[in-house]
Amino acid sequence: MHDDIRDPVPALAREILELYRGPLTEVRFPDLDRSILETAEGELIDAQRTLEAAERALEAARAVVAERTATLTAKAQRGLSYAKVFTEDQPELRERVTAIAAIASVVRRPEPARDEASAAANAPKKRGRPRKIREEEGAAPLFAEGAPSTELELDTELADSEAA
Repeated sequence: MHDDIRDPVPALAREILELYRGPLTEVRFPDLDRSILETAEGELIDAQRTLEAAERALEAARAVVAERTATLTAKAQRGLSYAKVFTEDQPELRERVTAIAAIASVVRRPEPARDEASAAANAPKKRGRPRKIREEEGAAPLFAEGAPSTELELDTELADSEAA
């Protein structure tokens, strides 16, 4: 039907259209019949196509702006590097370039995450206590066999090792 776009037709309208295309094909009311419903459906689909085309154009324009912003920023960084070298022996200009360099370091921010992996990496840190590691997950048991379990056993083992 209209596979190139998201289906904008509400479920109620879809069901009524099926009725008027099927068993109620010949039924006509003064302000409603099958052709009026189909005309309204067609207008909705055309509006959805227009909307999705505008969204694609907007995304393309955003990509161009992002690309050109990155290009200008890279050129500005290069210009700053050249200016630092050029103003080494000009103290009054060097101060201004140093101030601009300070601004540049504050303004530089990471790009927002676009993919799921980056979004997960930038997700807020989980709060609370870390999960306990169970024996089956590779942790040593709290009371291992052969390990002393009381101070008395520790003292006895220590005395035995000193006597030997």
